[in-house]
Amino acid sequence: MKFNIREIKENEYPLLNEFLYEAIFIPDGVDAPPKEIINEPELQVYVEDFGKKDDICFVAESDGQVIGAVWVRVMDDYGHIEDGVPSFAISLYKEYRGLGIGIVLMRRMISELGRRGYPKASLAVQKANYAVKMYQKVGFEIVDENEEEFIMVCNMITYKEVDKTAFELYDRVPQNVDVHAEYRVKRIDNGLGGFLLEEVPVEPPYVKDLAKYDRATEYEKQFDITNWRFYMAFDGETPVGAVTVAGETKGLNMLYGRDDACVLWDIRVADGYKHRGIGQNLINMAISGAKEDGLKQMIIECQNNNVNACKFYHKQGAVLSKVDMYAYYPELEIREEVQFVWYLDL
Repeated sequence: MKFNIREIKENEYPLLNEFLYEAIFIPDGVDAPPKEIINEPELQVYVEDFGKKDDICFVAESDGQVIGAVWVRVMDDYGHIEDGVPSFAISLYKEYRGLGIGIVLMRRMISELGRRGYPKASLAVQKANYAVKMYQKVGFEIVDENEEEFIMVCNMITYKEVDKTAFELYDRVPQNVDVHAEYRVKRIDNGLGGFLLEEVPVEPPYVKDLAKYDRATEYEKQFDITNWRFYMAFDGETPVGAVTVAGETKGLNMLYGRDDACVLWDIRVADGYKHRGIGQNLINMAISGAKEDGLKQMIIECQNNNVNACKFYHKQGAVLSKVDMYAYYPELEIREEVQFVWYLDL
């Protein structure tokens, strides 16, 4: 089903009472408690006077209806572990459960907490609740338990803009592409009728190491990086993601002499950290920085065997504008790869 995730609106805060009730775990064979139970002080702590400094909420919306919510606040609740650590609450209406919406909500909130610099978050969940597996899937770990509940903690990925002093850390982030498929380019009427891209499986699958082509510690040997920006993601002290945006640069061919565009020179996420929203947060930071610099377009290069990257850039709204089947012809190792160049309006 189609749905979108957005921040809650102030006039929607009362909905949190409904979702608080929906969040109550009811084991099979047990009658649901009366709705008045949410007025108990130990439950009202989740929603009372919502909208304070550390209160954050995202909702899932489908066909104009709010169908689920995830929210956090710093509070002394069942899942409280220490001062300053936000606690999670999440629920969806019953008919929308089991569709993957909860995972999307959780990941959106985890990304937001990391962006805001929170090092971790916690929650409490009944041991019999099927949601335990979902929490583990998005990065929560069990740190304590009692007879009925697990206390779970998720260490956040944090993000920051860096400079060249961080290049050695930057280069520690691997840039491996798992190639399971590729886009096969078919010319129609020798190209006059257009091009057809067909996604086909690759057998056997392989891993392509892009990091060997691009090292941050080598940037200054090739270019003046005065107008470049760099952003990184960290799990504690460990670098797990990075992105480079090249602004106006003499000799950078992909800019075609333009001073109103930038190049997404590099983006990478470490193995084991993919599909957790890190790449999305990094490109959001890259786009935001480019807009601050007054740039109008972002130019992005990838190859036909990086299907995930193609879909990722398409999701951002980038338009595939160049297909060059001979761009890498002089390089024997990658001669058969096709260059795709995308343009993203900022």
